[in-house]
This record gives sequence, structure tokens and C-alpha cells, in this order.
Amino acid sequence: MWVILAYDINKKRVNEIRKICLPYLRRIQNSVFVGDITRGNLTILVSKLNRKIEKSEDSVEIFVLRDQKLAKRLSIGISKEFSNII
Repeated sequence: MWVILAYDINKKRVNEIRKICLPYLRRIQNSVFVGDITRGNLTILVSKLNRKIEKSEDSVEIFVLRDQKLAKRLSIGISKEFSNII
């Protein structure tokens, strides 16, 4: 499945949340990740996020699609999608 994950996290926890997401998805904006992920890995990712966020302060939104072909992407400006490639 293909997912889009976006978060709005208190800055005390933002680096932890980013580090949790990086092994599973590609970062395309400061708080937005996308990518193919298995159902099992999504379950693990959600579980890790649930343990780290403060539900009264933080927000994580995950949009799940069957595959990337079902989403149309329009980009304006600089794309950060491949900024971590050496």
C-alpha cells in the first residue's frame, strides 16, 4: 500500500518522530513522508508513533491508498524528496 503521513508535533518530540518515520517512508517535506509500506510495517510504525506522541498536543495523519497510481502529485517550488541522497 502507498501512504502519505503528515504530522504536527510539539518541537520537543519532532526529532524523535522524524527518526521513527525515516526507516519506513521517504521524507518530502519537513513534516510529510510518503512511500510504499506493507500492512505489517504500517502497524509497527503506527504503534511506535502512538508510544511517542502526546495525544493532547500532537497530531499525525496517515492517508492510505492501494498504490501510488491512485494519487496525483502537483509540486510547486523546490522538491525535498531526494535531498538526503549523496
